[in-house]
Amino acid sequence: MKKQVDKTHYKGSYESPGRFISYYHQIKAISEETPGTILEIGIGSGTVANYLKNNGFNIETCDFDADLQPDHVADIRDLPFREGEFDLVTAFQVLEHLPFEDFEKAMSQLHKASSKTVIISIPYITLNIYWKCKCIPFLKPWYFMWRICELSFLKHKFNGEHYWEMGKKGFSRKKIRKILKKTGFSIKEEFTPEMFPYHYFFVLEKS
Repeated sequence: MKKQVDKTHYKGSYESPGRFISYYHQIKAISEETPGTILEIGIGSGTVANYLKNNGFNIETCDFDADLQPDHVADIRDLPFREGEFDLVTAFQVLEHLPFEDFEKAMSQLHKASSKTVIISIPYITLNIYWKCKCIPFLKPWYFMWRICELSFLKHKFNGEHYWEMGKKGFSRKKIRKILKKTGFSIKEEFTPEMFPYHYFFVLEKS
């Protein structure tokens, strides 16, 4: 697999408010599963792994780009781990960087490496209405988002990084769910951050 970006890519755009909202939800989803061992595939900026390590979580990282200095250098489509080696395996904003025909194979590898849980996030292209409401002083505001529809009329074109994005033509959420179940998962939870609807999360359990 050809490297799409170098390590400088993870500075600037990966330090945006939207990204940190996503990081928060990644950390929250992992913490709620209380795993003994974690494997993060796609190290990115290292923000999530470093936070978890600093807070006592047993986490290892894996990436095919050795320049990012992960604990393991490997392709997500061919992971060098034993069956059920980690309690929880994550792949946040990684799978869209593979041709869609490799999606099922990658999910099968995640299934193999995990003993219990896999959490992924992928881009989701939809039409949304979003607003913020604060009626009572001194209380936190409420955030509301209404997802109207997928933009299934849009045809995705490879942009040098993403081969596909959920919600576009040929990549419906229904289709993604079907593949996840086919590769041996049950969907425990799915959600999107109210303030950053571009990232869509699936919390998966081995069936």
